Amino acid sequence: MNLFSNPKKINTTNLLYIFESLYILLKANLTLPESIQCLAEEKKDRDLSKFLNSIYEDLIGGKYLSQALEKFKLPYKELIIKMIQTGEESANLVQSINQVKKFLQNKLNFRRKLFNSLAYPSIVLLVSIIIVFILSIKILPELIDIFAESKVELPLSTKILISFTKFMRGYIFLIIFLFIFFYLILKKTYPKKINEILS
Repeated sequence: MNLFSNPKKINTTNLLYIFESLYILLKANLTLPESIQCLAEEKKDRDLSKFLNSIYEDLIGGKYLSQALEKFKLPYKELIIKMIQTGEESANLVQSINQVKKFLQNKLNFRRKLFNSLAYPSIVLLVSIIIVFILSIKILPELIDIFAESKVELPLSTKILISFTKFMRGYIFLIIFLFIFFYLILKKTYPKKINEILS
């Protein structure tokens, strides 16, 4: 009986941990099923433990590791399975697992660098948007009334700002809807790319 009847997607961090541990255990001369069993008994995460137990059952049932991984939703699944198959066919599985480990580590390192490089400008942009929103909804309308009563000729930049404020006040819910709509379209059009970024 397969314990992992409703598999969740294993994220990149968990997958890296598994391959790092597998590499160490195999280098210590444990067999592949023994290594998987050790990891399954060690992990406290229920879903991850079921994932490992399912692989263990397939291995002792005569399947290869690449075959045991086929039924799961994994990041970079096709590439990882091809790398493992290469090791299985050349009787050099340990080296292939090491290559998978390095590949996943590089992906995580790149993601961390990308996140760190985008974090500060993203926060600044978000704060700026919030400030502009508050100005547009709360403060600028009062100034617009004052300008209208004074009947003075306003500079072009001020006129643009007033027009922008009126637009924000009139279409704020439409703007929010469009942001959500385009995000859902991107998620539906490029689900693999978005899932890889978030995993």
